[in-house]
Amino acid sequence: MRAIICLGRGPKDYESERDIYDRVLTAVRIYRQKGGVIVFTGGYTTSPRISEAKYMMDLATTMGVPREDIIIEEEAMNTVENAILTKEIIETMNVDEVFIVTSVYHIPRSAIIFNEVFKGYTINYVPSPYRAGVVNLILRLAYELPRIIRKVILGVKI
Repeated sequence: MRAIICLGRGPKDYESERDIYDRVLTAVRIYRQKGGVIVFTGGYTTSPRISEAKYMMDLATTMGVPREDIIIEEEAMNTVENAILTKEIIETMNVDEVFIVTSVYHIPRSAIIFNEVFKGYTINYVPSPYRAGVVNLILRLAYELPRIIRKVILGVKI
């Protein structure tokens, strides 16, 4: 069985909402091509009323994904928790292949974390497009770089 894990991001402005939409659209495309279940992960980071996971699930169902093929994980507040909590979910299933969907700028750090947590699984990293422009992409990469350095160069454990 395949699990398509789509990492959340809080919907707080047009750029982040578009980023989330592209992540969900990428997860839905994989689902349509390969089958499996989609696991949307993300807690109540920007709204006390709706989790990132529920927000993404609602988008996916409007795109035609049946609710029974969706699992939501609503506790994770960061990428490390996304990995740990989704692994707990898929360990209860017969999953042999995992697709991690996130934005292109987020793939390097996500790969470091998921490779550590998901040892023994076949993992495929699938970047969603990032269409908010070059300046925003540079700003997002600048945000990610210190976190990658802390994990890789300084050896900070997750």
